[in-house]
Amino acid sequence: MSKIWKYLDVDTHQEISDEVYQYIVDHTDRLSDSHYFVDHSIPHMLRHCPLLADFLNSRHLLPNRLATIVFSNADKIPMHKDSDGVDPYIRILWPVKNCQGSKNKFWKVPDGAGTISSDPNGFFFTEYQKNQECELIDEFELSAPVVFNTSCIHSIEPNSTLPGNRMTFTIGFDRDLPISKSIKAWFGFQR
Repeated sequence: MSKIWKYLDVDTHQEISDEVYQYIVDHTDRLSDSHYFVDHSIPHMLRHCPLLADFLNSRHLLPNRLATIVFSNADKIPMHKDSDGVDPYIRILWPVKNCQGSKNKFWKVPDGAGTISSDPNGFFFTEYQKNQECELIDEFELSAPVVFNTSCIHSIEPNSTLPGNRMTFTIGFDRDLPISKSIKAWFGFQR
């Protein structure tokens, strides 16, 4: 069993994905926005995505972040970890569109590698050089909702044979909660 990620068993995950996609089309400019990672108003998104709200409410989950991640399927997202990676940070990653066949990979690199940077939205992350010495330690295909540790070094390889953009959304929770610190804490959140 991986200590980095875990699929969530959500019977309605495709319906929720479709609902989130429709929200993005009808209520945002994400399809023409050049930003890779964009936060959304939680009350607004949940008001227009009742299946997502039901999923969260039925598990007593209160998000403090709902964000979409959109990038071209021709682009790979290089090795990085969210924030400075010092403390574990578990989030849900949910496939919305063009995720089949894409791989999220996890890497081990020598200590001291990486540089802290920020993106145009002011989000901090640690990036690694393309020629960085590394070892693949785990991976998953984004075929269903996943909880994963974003503070582990990871990269994304979209399925380049799919047309258009890869679109996902992510759900974050208060970082002091056990579900934000450990994959093991998610074992009680099935159905």
